[in-house]
Amino acid sequence: MLTSARYSLLASLLTLSLSGAAASAQTFVVDDTSGPGVDFDSIVSALQAVPSGAILDVREGVYDGFTVQREVTIVGQPTGVFVTSPVVVSGGSIDGVVVLSRFELQGGFSVADSANTLVLDNLRFTGSSGPNVDAELSVLRSTDVRLARVLGPRVVISDSRVQASECEFIAVRVGDPNGFAAVLIEGTSLVHLDHCVATGSRGEDCPSSGGCLPSNAYGGGGGPGVDVQPHAVLRAVRCTLVGGFSGADGCECFLPPLGPGPSVRVWGRAELWANVDQNGQPSYNEVVAGGAISTTAPLPSLRANNAGQPGQAIEFDHASAPGSSRRILVGRAPVNSPIPGATIGRLVSLNRVASLGASPVEVGTLSFPQPTWSKGLVFYAQISQTLGSGVTEMSNSVAIVAP
Repeated sequence: MLTSARYSLLASLLTLSLSGAAASAQTFVVDDTSGPGVDFDSIVSALQAVPSGAILDVREGVYDGFTVQREVTIVGQPTGVFVTSPVVVSGGSIDGVVVLSRFELQGGFSVADSANTLVLDNLRFTGSSGPNVDAELSVLRSTDVRLARVLGPRVVISDSRVQASECEFIAVRVGDPNGFAAVLIEGTSLVHLDHCVATGSRGEDCPSSGGCLPSNAYGGGGGPGVDVQPHAVLRAVRCTLVGGFSGADGCECFLPPLGPGPSVRVWGRAELWANVDQNGQPSYNEVVAGGAISTTAPLPSLRANNAGQPGQAIEFDHASAPGSSRRILVGRAPVNSPIPGATIGRLVSLNRVASLGASPVEVGTLSFPQPTWSKGLVFYAQISQTLGSGVTEMSNSVAIVAP
């Protein structure tokens, strides 16, 4: 078990590894009100002019949507930065990194054919094109998309690798009698959810006219929190996964409703650990013919509290099987290094590795001060768990973006 002195030593090592790290890229100020010290009055014009790898410091204001096709870091403010039309990310290179942090998005967001590592941090989706229509984040044929503290959208993922930490995904749309999933995973996607909330949409009501025919005798069942289609793989750890409510029996047929949707509906493969429904009960999972679920193996997890909050200590809540050997990996670059036999590989460059020992408890916390860093600097962390049998599993990675 870690002593407080050992935790203090580890925290000091982690802080030293990051302190003084300065962004080497050029930084440009974007403000929708031109004035002294302002380089551009729109994100669009900035992206057309700045070099690859630049940092855009976006001040409070209202901005048009934009398209990102090369390496760049775009950092807004804790509040007051609004993007009113769709954002698109595409292209890039396998060793490139795109970071978008601290925006309120009033239009959709699409990622297609992105070879970069894409970090989406502290984004809030608030817009839609009409009543009961979701704000949607779509990811198509993209190699490495990492979401942290993204709130509000329905997510559709196809043929992509996506991980999400501390996100909330919500489906509200209508149009399918049995509702829509908050997270729809298609194709050969690998999706890793950690400490996320996913809530499916409500099923449609049975109409009040048309009689009690079999086709409309019931209110529709609710959509699942997560829908894993054939060939797709989901890992969900310590999430709240909620099926949508069933629709109402407007026909007055007095037949039993189809019931709420499942937490997870699996046509492909799912690895699940410590997930609950909205009442804190174990998640209800539905396996469709051909699907497979594993719920028996404890899976590691990592959550960052106060990430990027000036003046507050960063707290890493880490969890793994009691008695397992834990390590924390901290790096300044994302990687994607597979581990034979493991679903999740190493996702962090090895700037610093520290042993957390073999704790008898499942959950622990490592706290250390916010380092001195430049706006737009990003560092990454991940937990490894090695069981007595020698089997190693990796947690999600978390990205900390300097405000």
